[in-house]
Parts: sequence; C-alpha cells; structure tokens
Amino acid sequence: MNIINQLDAVLHLSENVIPQCSGCHQMVDLKLLKCCGACHQTKYCTADCQNKHWPAHKKVCTNAKKKLFVPNAGDRVRCSYGEDWGP
Repeated sequence: MNIINQLDAVLHLSENVIPQCSGCHQMVDLKLLKCCGACHQTKYCTADCQNKHWPAHKKVCTNAKKKLFVPNAGDRVRCSYGEDWGP
C-alpha cells in the first residue's frame, strides 16, 4: 500500500468520526456534506472544494479509474434477471 492510499484510508476513517470537507478540511454538519459523484465516499462542503481537490482525489478515486463499459450495437448483454438480450 503506497502513502497516498494510506492517507486516503486515514481520511476516510476520520470522516466517519469527525464530519469534515475533504477539500478544505473544515468541520461541517454531516447533512451538508456532498459525496464524490464517482466513488460516493469522499465528502465535500461545496462544488468549489471538490473541484480544487480533484487533482489529488482522482489518483485514489475508485470509480474514476474504471472504464465505463458501453456495449456496441450487436453486443450481447445480460440483464439483471440473468436473461440474455441481444439482436
């Protein structure tokens, strides 16, 4: 585990105990914090704080690293009920 992952893990633990913005680190009422749209774990007080923190957060954001799978026309996909859907 590298230092960035360790720091991110510590910040996530502290957010559960002391609600604070991951961008400016101010203590904020938990109800006012907004989650990262990709990972839904890191919390911010404003969109401005999220935008300023993004260069650091994108290195550890779990869903930002995953490529979105978009099926092409003709691809077979499986629906949530297990049935195959295809052309």
